[in-house]
Amino acid sequence: AQLEALADKAYEAFGAVHVLCNNAGVTSRSGHVWETEDLDWSWVISVNFYGVLYGLQVFVPRMIAGGEEGVIMNTCSFVGLSTGTSSPYGITKHALTRMTEGLHYDLKEADTKLRAALLLPGAVASDFGLAERNRPAELMPERDAEAEQEAAGRRERIHNWLQENGMPAQVVAKAALDAIKEGRFYIMTEPEDTKARLRKRMEGILEETGPLD
Repeated sequence: AQLEALADKAYEAFGAVHVLCNNAGVTSRSGHVWETEDLDWSWVISVNFYGVLYGLQVFVPRMIAGGEEGVIMNTCSFVGLSTGTSSPYGITKHALTRMTEGLHYDLKEADTKLRAALLLPGAVASDFGLAERNRPAELMPERDAEAEQEAAGRRERIHNWLQENGMPAQVVAKAALDAIKEGRFYIMTEPEDTKARLRKRMEGILEETGPLD
C-alpha cells in the first residue's frame, strides 16, 4: 500500500516514471544457517526480497502501460555475485540477482520498451548499519540486556566502518546514472574487486570443486 501511494505521488508529480531505482536493504546478526533465528530470516527477506518485488509489482505495469522507454534498476550488492557465509543478507542478494536477470527476459518476452539493470555496489557510506531502527516490533527477537548491548555495539561498529570506508552515496548514484546511460546491465561500483570475487566463485562452479576459499 505504501508503494502504491508512492507510485501515485510520482505519477502525479512527473506524469511518468522512466527510471525506477528499486532499493531496499537491511542486515541482521550473522551466524551459522542452522542457528539464525526465524525472526531474523523474516526481517531480512521481508525487506531485501519482498521490498524489491513489491516495487516491481507496483511500478512495472504502469511503466509498461506508458509505452515509453525506461529502466528498472534493482539495487543488489557485490555479495549478489560472490559467495561467502550463509547470512540472510547474502542469500537474499543472490535472490535479487536471479530476480533481475529474470526480469530482463520477462521484459523482452512481453515486448516492452523497458530494460532491467542490477546495481552491485560495494560498501557505501550510508546508515545501512543502523537499519534495525526501522525493524517492526513483531519481527524483533526478545533480548536480555546483555544481548541488546551486544547488538547495539555491532550496529555501531558497522555504521562507523561504513562511514570511514564506504563510497559516498553521491558517487554511487553518479556511477549508476552513467551506467544506465551506457546501457549496462550489471553495474559495479568497484568492478575490479567484484570481478575478482565473481571469477573465484565461477572457477569453483566450473571446476566442480565447490566454493573456493
